[in-house]
Amino acid sequence: MSDVNWQTTLQTAVGNPSTRFTVSLDGVSGESTYSQVMGAAQQGFGSGAVQGNYFNWEVSQLYQAGRLSSTTFMRGGQVVANPF
Repeated sequence: MSDVNWQTTLQTAVGNPSTRFTVSLDGVSGESTYSQVMGAAQQGFGSGAVQGNYFNWEVSQLYQAGRLSSTTFMRGGQVVANPF
C-alpha cells in the first residue's frame, strides 16, 4: 500500500507467471462474476488509474496479460467459480 511505484510493481508481478492473484469482487457492479470482472476491465482501459479507479486499472492489466483464467475471485470472503 505504500509502494509509490505500485503500477510498475503490479505490471512486473503480472508478467511473472509464478505470481498468483486473488481479487475481491465485494462492491463491484455486475450481476455475475463475469460481468463484474469484464465491467471493471473495460472501465480500467486507458486512464482508469489516473482517474482514481485503481481497481479497474488493475483488473484491466490482468485481462490484457491473459491472467484472468489463473486468478482466484472472491465474494463475501468465499472463493467463487472463475468464468475464464
